[in-house]
Order: sequence, then C-alpha cells, then structure tokens
Amino acid sequence: MKIGISLLSAAPQRTGVENAVLNLIRQLSSIGGKDEYIVYANRRNLPWLSKLSGSVRVVDVPLSFRRVRWLWEHIFFLTSRRPREVDIVHFPIGGGVVGYGGKFVLTIHDLNHYSNRDFTMLRRHLLWRLWYKANVKRAARIITVSDYVKKHISQEFPSSSNKVRLAPNGVDQRFRPYAPTQDFKEKHQLPERYVLFVGATSVQKNIRRAIEAVNLVRRSDGTDHCLVIAGAPGEADPGLRAYISSNRLDDVVRFVGYFDDTELPQLYSNAALFLFPSIAEGFGIPPLEAMRCAVPVVAAHTSSMPEVLGDAAIWVDPLSVESIAKGISQGLFDQSVRKQAIARGLFRSEQFSWEKMAVETVKVYREATSGKGKSRTSERLSHL
Repeated sequence: MKIGISLLSAAPQRTGVENAVLNLIRQLSSIGGKDEYIVYANRRNLPWLSKLSGSVRVVDVPLSFRRVRWLWEHIFFLTSRRPREVDIVHFPIGGGVVGYGGKFVLTIHDLNHYSNRDFTMLRRHLLWRLWYKANVKRAARIITVSDYVKKHISQEFPSSSNKVRLAPNGVDQRFRPYAPTQDFKEKHQLPERYVLFVGATSVQKNIRRAIEAVNLVRRSDGTDHCLVIAGAPGEADPGLRAYISSNRLDDVVRFVGYFDDTELPQLYSNAALFLFPSIAEGFGIPPLEAMRCAVPVVAAHTSSMPEVLGDAAIWVDPLSVESIAKGISQGLFDQSVRKQAIARGLFRSEQFSWEKMAVETVKVYREATSGKGKSRTSERLSHL
C-alpha cells in the first residue's frame, strides 16, 4: 500500500501539530513492512525531512507562496498527477484540500478555530469552516487525538461520527530531567527562578491571565519568579506585549522565542514550575513533556486536559486569575504538593508514546483503504 502524507502546510518552526506529524513520520519510517509512505513537502521549509530513511520517500514541492502555504497545498493536490500514485492521502495538518477527488484521511487536532470565533481572525475562522464542512463528510476516516475532540466532532458532524478514530499523541523519549545549570540560564538570558509556558502566544492559551497570576504571586508571596514564555509569536502577541509595556510588567515576563528539541528539555528542567492555563486544547503535548522532565505542572481543568493529564496536574480554573495564582503558589512553595505532582507526572507521561500513535494511525490507513471496519491486519497491529 502507498500512503501519501501532505506536509505542504507545515510551518518551519514546529508547533504541537507539526511536532506530532514529525514524530508520526519518524515512527512510520521505522515500522517496516511492505507499505511505502510518500511525503509531499518543501524540503527547504522542513530541513528535518532529510534525516528520514526506511520506507519514507519525500517528494519535494517548492512553495511559491510562503505566507499562504494552504493555498499552495490546494493548487498542488488539484493540479498535480503525483497524488494519483498513492492509494490514500493523509492530511495531518489543516483541514484538507477542498475539491480533492481522491480517497483521504483527515486528522482533526481540535475544532477551536472552527467553532470559536473568539480564538482566531475572521478570515481564518471562515476558512476552517469551509474546509471542515467540505471535507469531514468526504473523508474516508477521521483521526483525532483525544476523546474530548472526538465527542466535539460527533456533535458538530453527527453523520460522520462513525468514521472518527482515536490516536492520542505521544511524548519524545529525549525529554528527561536535566540538572539545572547556570551556564544554560546565562546562555539564554533566563531569570534565576522562573515559571515556564511553552507554546505559541495564541488567544486560547490564556497568557494574559497567566501574567496577571504570576504578578499576583510575586506580590502576595514576596517571590521574584518570572514568567518565561517560549514559542513562536501567535495572533495575541502584539496585544500581550502592549499590555506588559503599559502596566510596567517587563520584570515579570520574559519572551525567549522558539526552542528546538535539542535544548527544550533543559529549558523545562531549569524551570521551577510549568504553567499551562489554556482555555481550549485538543490534546496538549507541552505539559506531558514538562512532566517527563520532573517539573510540577499547573494546568487548566478544561477541554482535554483532565483526560490527558489525569491526576498528575495541579488543577486551576483558567478564567480566574486568583485560582491560577493559588495553583502557582502551591506548586512553588507547598513541598508536599510539589513532590506529589512530580511523582504522578513522571508516571502519567510514560503512558503516551509516538509508537502507539503511529500504530493506531496505520490501523486507520488499513481501514480506510479497505472501506470496511477493522481489517485483520489492523487487528494484528493492535497487538504490537
């Protein structure tokens, strides 16, 4: 079987979605067997593709429109003969290609931009609604990453609920505890003590309340912990920086930009606490990465977070600055709470792996190409 995987809309700096796709392809390249995976991508945009081997072959598609990669993805799949060489195409990023006539699998990581106008620009919101309304019904199968999103899809598209399959994300084995070092902090100009957030500065990440909560803890507990924000700028970034400047909070917040996988484990390990106050998440990989690095996690008790983090997080109400501040204070200063969060987090994070995710994904490919329920091959894969 030949499976095409589209990465034409992938961003150079990996978000959680791009990170999931990278790890999926890494696992597919090592699974073995007679299947061939053909990745459609711009090599210059995604240099990590050159390190792949095994049963993965990359078809280089130079992009003419860097700022609108989704448009180039549509042009390629609607005009090129190359996708016709595969049995099925997987669109693991974005909403798929409107009008594509071949058989395809669609991954939906969440419906935030589709269903919540407050989380995105109007143009992007309308595009997501167009993509999903056009492609959910036409997809041979739909993969999603949590039961929370699966239920959300079934509510929005009840006629397609029988096509939705679950393949939870994993955590890379490279995430492990590192001894905190002064050299690392000096290299990246990090504060001596910090609470860490990792992710894009998007609206649903709820970062303004996080800033207010850290500032409240500093004032009430007399601590000098800063909030370090690591990740690519999102649509909320200009507003956050303006808020920080107008309220003279420059000593409370530090933007450190994007960290790649080689240094991200050390960034986690040097943190006193990891804060994830997001209002809506389809899965949430960063808190699991922090848990693997033996860092206590404070997280919003909403969306998929209870399902993913279980009993391992210090839970807070994301809409209450006081609740977030209380969780931060407990995670920093209550030694009993800290030790319990660290121990439970280490155990919880071990329950997720990219290998499991890849196996479940291959089962969906088999099922989609057969057009039936779970095939015998899928049943065999389930025992791996």
